[in-house]
Amino acid sequence: MHEISKILAVVDPTAETQPAMHRSAWLAQHTGAELELLICYYNAYLSGDPFFESPSLNKARGAVISDEEHQLEELAEPLRQQGIVVRTTALWDHPLYKGIVRDVVKSGVDIVFKDTHHHSAVSRSLLPNTDWNLIRTCPAPLWLVKPQDIGTEPTIIAAIDPLHEHDEQAALNDEVLHISKLLSQKTGGVVHEFHAVDDHGIEDEKELMAFVSQVDAGVVIMGAVASNRWKRLFIGAAAERTLEHLPCDLLILKPDWFETPVSRINPDAARPITTTTR
Repeated sequence: MHEISKILAVVDPTAETQPAMHRSAWLAQHTGAELELLICYYNAYLSGDPFFESPSLNKARGAVISDEEHQLEELAEPLRQQGIVVRTTALWDHPLYKGIVRDVVKSGVDIVFKDTHHHSAVSRSLLPNTDWNLIRTCPAPLWLVKPQDIGTEPTIIAAIDPLHEHDEQAALNDEVLHISKLLSQKTGGVVHEFHAVDDHGIEDEKELMAFVSQVDAGVVIMGAVASNRWKRLFIGAAAERTLEHLPCDLLILKPDWFETPVSRINPDAARPITTTTR
């Protein structure tokens, strides 16, 4: 990513506040990027059977998506008054992370913003979790937003692994540094490098947390790497365990070769219940 021209913010229609939307709008103002606000909705009771489609169910789904679009437009209008180009998309898709990824691929956005919340290790192991699935499947840089202010001149931590100088991790290190410097140039922020040295993350977790507090970081930028291209991605340099405890945002980058395993085909695509407004 050399420039930021298209930004996607995932809106939670059940939440009273929208930290991801506000963070994405902040970046859009600094970069002049177009902002897309997305609600991806699904209700099993209204899903019906594709072989026995009911006109009443289809009408009900359409009404729900229309309501979500109205909510998005209410959120978008104040941002447009600030000079941001905003378009809104409400779609019917599931599970949530797959709907988000499909929209990312279709829209060709440069970066994705989403609120993040605490999830215990037990819940991550037993239940599908949107944040963790997005970490592993989202092809665009993923900015997970914590519900606090980032500051007018944010402190940015570029977390890199200096032990890998001649492999794919080295290229990812370069991308982490590039994005960190790009964000600092656009927002007036300051970049600090954090050198991860333990592949297992045992010591680095404490060191990173201490460094985040020391410099009052607004966002940590890390790369997602894999032992090979067929195994699931994992967050290098202690991030997987650190994410739950970071007091600041986390921006995760993928290697250039990464291709999402999520199908581009929405199983409900034949149903006319997607609305997009510019």
